[in-house]
Amino acid sequence: MMPRLQFLSLSNNYLNGTILASLCKIVSFKILLLSRNRLSGRIPSCLGNLRDLTVIDLSYNMLSGYVPMSLGSQHFIASLCVQKNNLQGKIPMSLRNLVYVEALDLIMNAFDGFIPWWIGESLSALKMLSLHSNKFEGEIPLQLCHLASLRILNLANNMMTGIVPTCFGNFTAISTHENNGIWDYHTYALDGSFEGDVYGENLLVYIKGIQLEYIRALAFLYSIDLSGNNFVGEIPKELMNLLGLQNLNLSMNKLDGHIPWNIGNHLNLSFNHLSGRIPKGNQLQTLDDKSIYIGHDGLCGPPLNNCSDELPKGHKKGGTTRKDDSEMLWFYRGMGIDLVAGFVGVCSILYFKDPWRYAWFGLVERVYNKLWVTVAIKANQLKRKFPRNRFEENA
Repeated sequence: MMPRLQFLSLSNNYLNGTILASLCKIVSFKILLLSRNRLSGRIPSCLGNLRDLTVIDLSYNMLSGYVPMSLGSQHFIASLCVQKNNLQGKIPMSLRNLVYVEALDLIMNAFDGFIPWWIGESLSALKMLSLHSNKFEGEIPLQLCHLASLRILNLANNMMTGIVPTCFGNFTAISTHENNGIWDYHTYALDGSFEGDVYGENLLVYIKGIQLEYIRALAFLYSIDLSGNNFVGEIPKELMNLLGLQNLNLSMNKLDGHIPWNIGNHLNLSFNHLSGRIPKGNQLQTLDDKSIYIGHDGLCGPPLNNCSDELPKGHKKGGTTRKDDSEMLWFYRGMGIDLVAGFVGVCSILYFKDPWRYAWFGLVERVYNKLWVTVAIKANQLKRKFPRNRFEENA
């Protein structure tokens, strides 16, 4: 009924069932968006017959089985996203034919085996390679270092071993902070056929333990995440050449040796809304470059002005603000209310529960009598030991 349909977006619905093979009859497809539904079953192999497809987004569904080898027939595909499904097996070698692919997102599935070496040899246009949370093992193929355009590499939460390649310092796009407007929301517009936003990449990134979803800001992200594996050896000093790198996550591995002295070059907190004293410690105190803190009127402490000399507006001596005082006042008020409520609750129980009341006052009486007898005995002993006059001593 729609032989010339180019753009189909059914994302963010409650569609269930399988992906209908009848979609493959629309050979004019360029963008197919079925993400965030409840689709199950396998990815139809006939999708490989749609030679004009540039974007396939099947993420956030319940698809299972293997990635069809036929997808390697789509030479012009720019983005393949199947994140957060139940797909398994190895990455099919036929995908090496996707020479124009820029984003390959396979995170949160059950892919296994080794990361194919041909990704670095054949997929030279890759700007995002995201394999987070799968079952990949083995070492990082050195061929990945040939991906000069790569800006986002996420291999976290797999079972990989070996060392972090020193040639990662060759990622040209990261070292030069290249920003050519890729992944703008208009990137995959259909030759002017549609106006406004059509499709933009999105990616889950874990920064300091927080899961963040990048959409429009993805064009400005430069990230390498190798956390949650079994990598060994030292942190390559060559990584410090990646001047545009914004997120470097090497946590939860087995790395050893020294931390590169210039790793602080990747810290930049400028032009945010930070305030207060810069924390003291063995990490931040080694970063004496004031430029990483510029753009904050409320920051103080080394390497900036001393907090005792110039305090931010709204701060009082002693390091507390009016807001802090107000919060402490409410804290003490809350404590008082809690104590009163607890006292009233106990008294109410004793008033309505006769056995509890008898037991409680009986306990109080026994404790009182025991304390009184103990005090009386101690007092009598002291009188005998230190008599106040000669008559008591003779007695």
